[in-house]
Amino acid sequence: MGAAVLFLLSACETTAPPIEEAIETETLGEDRLGEFMRELPPEPERIAPGPSNESYIGQSVVALEGYLGAASFVRPEGNNEFRRYDLGSCRLYAVIIPAGGNVASLAVGPAVAGEAMPTLEECMAIRSSVGS
Repeated sequence: MGAAVLFLLSACETTAPPIEEAIETETLGEDRLGEFMRELPPEPERIAPGPSNESYIGQSVVALEGYLGAASFVRPEGNNEFRRYDLGSCRLYAVIIPAGGNVASLAVGPAVAGEAMPTLEECMAIRSSVGS
């Protein structure tokens, strides 16, 4: 029985070269995806730096609206609120926790999809020039 086991074990051996040799000897084809990616135009920056937390986060919504004016859109979110401020060519989005309470987060974006992403400073400058 011992000879039969040895025979079966020896039959399980492969004649393929070790994996390192196979990798070294295998030739790689063209890098079509890499070539395609190199030909694409550079991707525009999609995320602008966020606003300064020290300036607005944690302030009351009354203080924020004293500077920006009334929100263009207000939507309840459970006990909280989502507010949008239209400031000329950009928009400022605020989450207020709890509703009527303090600013928890701010984000800015263009008023028209596909336009350049403004920064908070640019939004505030636009707000000043429009007289909001």
